[in-house]
Amino acid sequence: MIKMNQQMKLKFLKAKLKNCTLSDELKSVVEEGFLASDGCFLLARLLQHQINVKLDDFPDRTGYECYINSIHIDDYVKVDFLGAGIGLLWGLFNWWECNFQSDVVLNAIISSEDMGVIIKFHVLRENESWVSENLEKYEDEILVIDSREIPAMKVKGVVSYFSCAY
Repeated sequence: MIKMNQQMKLKFLKAKLKNCTLSDELKSVVEEGFLASDGCFLLARLLQHQINVKLDDFPDRTGYECYINSIHIDDYVKVDFLGAGIGLLWGLFNWWECNFQSDVVLNAIISSEDMGVIIKFHVLRENESWVSENLEKYEDEILVIDSREIPAMKVKGVVSYFSCAY
């Protein structure tokens, strides 16, 4: 599933996404991948920095995952935040496909504003959600996509530069 609000559609129309390659730091986020813990899937790189928060601090697993799995792209690159974010998204989706061969679906939420791009990852769960169904109510640009889109994107060549080496 891919959904985006009108603001994100306009941003994509204006964007010149020619290069979605990853910086070395973002590549290492992909290479370290996700760890499974208490029914949650957490980015290993980001989990090691979260020592004062635990699952019990959140109303559900989705909230916990979104808190831990929140990446501010401008912390890793200085230009082309959206391109770097798309590269990271596909790298992590590919890592997911290669390492979690199951029916567990990974969801990504990309939000964009003038100052940068933030991506949050969580597993799709029944009766849990991080964003509203009505994406138009958000002021920022927002895109929601899940890992079931990987096969279609591989056919279109979008992620051909990623491999299961991660």
